[in-house]
Formats: sequence, structure tokens, C-alpha cells
Amino acid sequence: MGLASGACAGHPVAPLVTTLPSTGRPSLDPTYRPSGHMAAGDVFVQLFEWKWTDIANECQQVLGPAGYKAVQISPPEEHAMQDSHTWSERYQPVSYSIDRSRSGDSTEFVNMVQRCKAAGVDIYV
Repeated sequence: MGLASGACAGHPVAPLVTTLPSTGRPSLDPTYRPSGHMAAGDVFVQLFEWKWTDIANECQQVLGPAGYKAVQISPPEEHAMQDSHTWSERYQPVSYSIDRSRSGDSTEFVNMVQRCKAAGVDIYV
């Protein structure tokens, strides 16, 4: 059974059709939302390696208005800082303080959580 003919949580799944709006971002065909995942509010987006300020903006300008449920972020902890800045340094904690990471400081983190929450988007770590 293909995606178009399958069912999701008892609701028929509309075919996935994307278009490029004037902003250059792909968007789902409007008919997908009433019957697809977006209607159930269970879609998460993963924004690893993003800065806290950029995630806050994305929550307010894109994710909240589009009905996304949550955003999963990089670990908010102080981590090793390597010259190569590989993705894996995020998973080498040196403390549980969020005052120093590649994503920003604790003030920016708190602001991001508040702005995403106000936009109706939960945060997952």
C-alpha cells in the first residue's frame, strides 16, 4: 500500500505535493493539512546546530504559523570546543551549564524557549 492510499491514525493520507512559494521554501499543498499529519499537530522538526536566536525566529515566523508541534534542538550544555567544530563536539559535555555553547548563551536559550512556547511550539532536547 503506497503513501497516497495508506491511512494515518484513521485518517486518509493526502498525496504529498510540494510547491515553491515566493519565499523559496517548499510548502505542502493546502489539501494535505486538513487530513494529514499537520492536522493532528504531531509533526516535529529537527534544528540541530542552529543558534538559539535563529530557532526562536523560526518558531515565530514559520513553525508556529504552519502548525508544527515541536522542535528538537542540540543539547543545551557547555561542550568541548574543537578547532574543527565537528558536529560531535556537541555530545562532549564539560558541564551542564548552558552559558557557553555554539548555539548561544543562557539568556538566548530562555528567550528561545519563551518565544517558541508563545508560538505554540514545544522544545525537545
